[in-house]
Amino acid sequence: MQDKLLGYLLGALEGEETAFVEQALTSDGETRRQLDVWRLALVPLQSLPRQVDAPAGLTRRTCQRIRDTRRPAGD
Repeated sequence: MQDKLLGYLLGALEGEETAFVEQALTSDGETRRQLDVWRLALVPLQSLPRQVDAPAGLTRRTCQRIRDTRRPAGD
């Protein structure tokens, strides 16, 4: 359930998972307490920038690495 609570806070769950967590929050005090613990743990992340610029050339290097790993041995 811990991973689902974290996913819930981050907005990363699918519809059925979200409904499952919300039902648990409605009916289980311990689940609500665990969610509060996660909320507090994530507070420091709120001060971080929402978007980070990728380093120059990252796309090119990533694509090259993928091509290199797909090549058969000996080429």
